[in-house]
Amino acid sequence: MKVRLILLFIFISKLLWAQTTLPGVEGWRIHASFRINNDLIQAGKEIVVGSENSMFLLNIETQEIRVISRVNGMSDVAVKKVLYDESSRAVVIAYDLGNIDIFQNDFITNIPDITNRIIIGGKNINNLTSHKGKVYLACSFGVAVIDMQAKRITDTYQNIGPGGSILEVFDIAFYNNFAYISTPSGIYRANENSFNLSDFNSWTLFRSSTSCQELESFGGMLYAVIDSTLETFDNAVWSPVIGFSGIRMYSMKTANKKLLLSLFTQLAVFDENEQVISFSNIKGARAAILSSDNYYYALIDDQGLLKFPASGQPIDYISPSGPYGSFAQRIKYHDKKLWMAGDIVNGLGSDGGWGPRFTGNKNYLLQNNTYKNFKGTDPRIDGAWDIIDVAVNPLNGNAYFASFGTGLIEMNENQVLNLYDTSNSTLGKLNFSNPGFRPLYVSGVDFDFNGNLWVSNFGAVRPISVRLANGNWQSFALPSNINNAFGFITCDDYGNKWIINTRGLGLCVFRENIIGNNNDDQVKVLTTDKQNGALPSNTVFCVTNDKKGELWVGTSKGLCIFSNPGNVFKTGADFDAQQIVIKAGLIFSNFLDDVPIYCIKVDNANRKWIGTSNGVWLVSSDGFTVIRNFTRLNSPLLANAVYEIGIDEHTGEVFFVTEKGIVSYMGTATAGAENFNDVKIYPNPVTPEYDGSIAITGLVENCYVKITDLSGSLVYENRANGGMLTWDGINYSGNKVATGVYLIFASDSEGTLTHANKLLIIR
Repeated sequence: MKVRLILLFIFISKLLWAQTTLPGVEGWRIHASFRINNDLIQAGKEIVVGSENSMFLLNIETQEIRVISRVNGMSDVAVKKVLYDESSRAVVIAYDLGNIDIFQNDFITNIPDITNRIIIGGKNINNLTSHKGKVYLACSFGVAVIDMQAKRITDTYQNIGPGGSILEVFDIAFYNNFAYISTPSGIYRANENSFNLSDFNSWTLFRSSTSCQELESFGGMLYAVIDSTLETFDNAVWSPVIGFSGIRMYSMKTANKKLLLSLFTQLAVFDENEQVISFSNIKGARAAILSSDNYYYALIDDQGLLKFPASGQPIDYISPSGPYGSFAQRIKYHDKKLWMAGDIVNGLGSDGGWGPRFTGNKNYLLQNNTYKNFKGTDPRIDGAWDIIDVAVNPLNGNAYFASFGTGLIEMNENQVLNLYDTSNSTLGKLNFSNPGFRPLYVSGVDFDFNGNLWVSNFGAVRPISVRLANGNWQSFALPSNINNAFGFITCDDYGNKWIINTRGLGLCVFRENIIGNNNDDQVKVLTTDKQNGALPSNTVFCVTNDKKGELWVGTSKGLCIFSNPGNVFKTGADFDAQQIVIKAGLIFSNFLDDVPIYCIKVDNANRKWIGTSNGVWLVSSDGFTVIRNFTRLNSPLLANAVYEIGIDEHTGEVFFVTEKGIVSYMGTATAGAENFNDVKIYPNPVTPEYDGSIAITGLVENCYVKITDLSGSLVYENRANGGMLTWDGINYSGNKVATGVYLIFASDSEGTLTHANKLLIIR
């Protein structure tokens, strides 16, 4: 399949992160982490870098960056290897699990043969080699050959081990009319002109070893690291290279008439006369090249793409803007800022209980379209385990991050303000018999309507705490029969706190009534039992309060809604959850029945975005109408499992956190304005080449909008989604409207606030 790329151009300046641009209405963009990059090459005037969930290209002349991902053409996510084939002037992209793209003249052609084929021995692609118009793939099952003119796999060499056994190939090189492959048992070779290289009899064990992976033909010799020693073969004998024994190597590449060895201790550069330059300050690079303008480029984890001259100094750090990690467990919006908790715990999405993972992504802030990562900015952040939840104080905008192991971190966009633990709060450590393991597990945070911060404290003797708006703390004990393995906490509109149990034991609801009077506290554990919650499953993953005060709950077996959450503690009142029943043909069934629901978010039109194990759904405010359904097959989602959703209420952009990274979709609902002073229409004018929706933003919340032609004939009307209305340019006859000026009229529900505007459409 061939896909035309829509390229995203980004300017980068020295030592700075590049900004990304907002997508158009109903457009997509990726939020990739470029902290870990797997491979790089030079292709013409660009340095091509393959990362964990996208690829970026740096123009060495203009210093512009363009990011390429599934959003704009790539067929997969995790880029493992990249190669530039001179004969076709194309970049070959190899992904995890064998998928392949060919990037040529801003087109991408996908070759899914290995991914789709049933292969014994795995589908990993370990390395790529270009030779005489073909690209050879060193794979876990053998060798595959791509004809670059035909852009397809034309041959495979499988079962080429002794007696026709499966033989994993780590690399392949061509030297003096022989093909050499490195394998777990050593280096094999075959005459490259052999009649049948897929016959194991064509291959002989040429040099045995217990460890040999990278091979390169360079300077009239064959280079290999054999049992941790760099050796050369001159078509007669193998010779060790002095000073390169006992080495640990990550990659070996030829570029610009140089051979570059990325070692654990240094970057070593050989010329064709075997003279070597050592850069001892470049350690542990995953890969490195020398570009045509004589700059070195290297990939080092946590540092991005490094650029430096032959002198070794200075070093430029180059990377597109993005979060430090590829995951965000919780996202909260406030005042044009998106705060993200970037870690994850073991056991999330199951009923086995949570456990620490000691992840180090920490937390991020997306503001003014640029990411700020807080790892390395404060020892209180760097020392915190597993930051998994965040709440934002609606009064002052401070963010509170829950660390599953260390406590509660309060910060603003510039600095950490406080770390709350046992010394300065009512938070308690894990009540566990092992005195040597007593972490402080803060597992959930949320603000109530009075500005009090409620905290769930997993495993503590008093597992619920509150930091009052005045700064004072109080904790609450629960009856001994209630399991205190608490997770995320949600405050409803009635003073109740809904806390998920991480061991699949239902949903705990707590109400303190008068703070300071422990005698009037109320607590109830809701389960699948009728008149006690009627949950679809006792394994609850999320609870979300919508704009009407209803609670939407996601479980391991579908979705349910508490329409009367205020009745939970009323004697004899009905408060059981209900499921959404839909009709398909003659059959009635529960919507998303038995599908794990990981997250639910409410947009400004009270519509629900639902993240599941198999994609994301946008439904109407009551849930009975499906508006959108995105999966990996019909959208740029990086993976089907969606664990968290965040919404930028100012722009309408919706963020989807998958197991393979974060992407966003420019939604059609924003926060409503108090007046019509900042109404914007885009695009305006609508030009002939534009084929997307027209957006009107800055509207009064849920106002009515009518669009007419100059004669006054109505062509479209609808209610705004919060402060935004979109129109596809289609009239009531189902046709695109003609060229002309169109009048837009908006008014609030009472008719006291009105607005008029004009839109030019050119067909």
